[in-house]
Amino acid sequence: MYQKTLKRLFFLSIILGGLSFLSSCKKDVTKIASTGWNPNLAVPVGEANFEISTLLENIDSSIVVGSSGEISIAFEETLDSISSSDVIVLDDYSQSFDLTPSGLATTPIFTSGSTYSATSPISTAYTAPNGVEINAVNFKSGQINFTVTSDFQHDIDLIITIDDIFINGSALSETVAMVYTGSLPVVKNVSVDLAGATADFTSGNTQINTLSGTIDATFTASGTPGNPILGTESLTMDLDLVNLEYENITGYFGQETLTTISDSVLFKLFQNSEMSGNIAFSNPSLTFNIQNSFGIPVDLNLSNFKTIDSTSGESTDMILATNIINLNTPSVIGNSALTSFTINKDNTTNIETLIGTKPRYLKFDFSASTNPLGNTGTLNFLESDSKIVVNAALDLPFEGSASGIAAGDTLDFSFENDVDIVESVMFRLNVDNGFPVSFKGQGKFVDENYNTVFTLFTTPTEVVKAAPVNNTTGKVNGTSSKITDISIDENKIQLLNQVKHIIIEGTVDTTDPSNTNVKFYDSYSISLKLGMQVKLQN
Repeated sequence: MYQKTLKRLFFLSIILGGLSFLSSCKKDVTKIASTGWNPNLAVPVGEANFEISTLLENIDSSIVVGSSGEISIAFEETLDSISSSDVIVLDDYSQSFDLTPSGLATTPIFTSGSTYSATSPISTAYTAPNGVEINAVNFKSGQINFTVTSDFQHDIDLIITIDDIFINGSALSETVAMVYTGSLPVVKNVSVDLAGATADFTSGNTQINTLSGTIDATFTASGTPGNPILGTESLTMDLDLVNLEYENITGYFGQETLTTISDSVLFKLFQNSEMSGNIAFSNPSLTFNIQNSFGIPVDLNLSNFKTIDSTSGESTDMILATNIINLNTPSVIGNSALTSFTINKDNTTNIETLIGTKPRYLKFDFSASTNPLGNTGTLNFLESDSKIVVNAALDLPFEGSASGIAAGDTLDFSFENDVDIVESVMFRLNVDNGFPVSFKGQGKFVDENYNTVFTLFTTPTEVVKAAPVNNTTGKVNGTSSKITDISIDENKIQLLNQVKHIIIEGTVDTTDPSNTNVKFYDSYSISLKLGMQVKLQN
């Protein structure tokens, strides 16, 4: 902030405004002098008034004005999120069933037209991740496939019923006709689309991770007078659940540590890693806003929480009062719950020190742990698009102190006019400052190789004096006026043709004493008036 503000504010008006006036108006000055103009006459060059909103317009962040006019910088960033697929994925599942009826007697001839019926119960043992108990699923997509194989020399009609899968409110039921045509085995494949179907994996609250059903088989003798029953035949069915995706799912999803979020927040205020001096913010805060649409108790665990100094690259751990955030949980499917966790000087003992060391990055890791108290009897739920989204918001009130903050810029410069008629130029800068900062600077005029041709001042000079501050509230309680005369004598004027760049550099400090914390308000302003006195050669 100080760099962008001051490099525009204090020297650009002097150097660019004054010297460009001198070069562009030389002919007019000559004309006036020849008609008796006083060669020592001082004339106004320009006047500028700045409010804090103008000076902060190029800050790469949000400027927030409080109810009393206090100014803060706000950085906000959405970090990585945790999705429902990180919690539970429905894997493919296969199981084989032997449906061969035990009561079908071995006979040399199974008389043509004779029938035999048998019912076989089936029950799956769906493989879920360790500790996960699935109660109910609304399917977004997927298939259940049946492959029935018979080596009986007879026709078989099957009715496959899965009592725990419901399509349009009715239990899934498929009829399969196994017609013997003289060759074995007889194989039939049936696939059922599960999109929009629901499933009860408890078999009526009696099991877990289970789907139950029945297979009704009717055997009809084939051949004339009838093919035999050898006793070695078999009737089998393979059941496959594939490509399963849930629209929503309920159950108990176990105690798991989910994907770790590893991220950092860039403090854009400190992107210039070569910045010297010190800035101390006295009341910084970092808030994590966590939006949770998981119907699961979740703890977020903070780890590897540190700041990285923009100058040295060294990292410093932040000392947190707690590193566990208990997330609020929505009560019904489709809702979400917000949890906010703020790190400030009340719960992080060294946050002021860390912010004051000019960190460029705040680095941290999050890991999410589900069901920290175990299975409490309350069902978990998820939707396919459920997420935990972590948003980080850094609030830096313009409240604190600064000392020795380097501010500078390099400007291109060209002066190709005749300098012989000018003996000296003096600029007078009259500043009425309502900001609690001072600026001491120097202007170097350099050649194309950046060698110094001359400087504006003998030593760095204070051109802006800090406004007085109430030591209790930190708020400015007056303005500070300062007049600075900047002279360019004949020797320097003769060197202007060598100058290709102007280097403006200086330092910014808040109001003395240096341990006084100051606050910035939107009512602060500064007024600059620039006058110029030209002396022409006789």
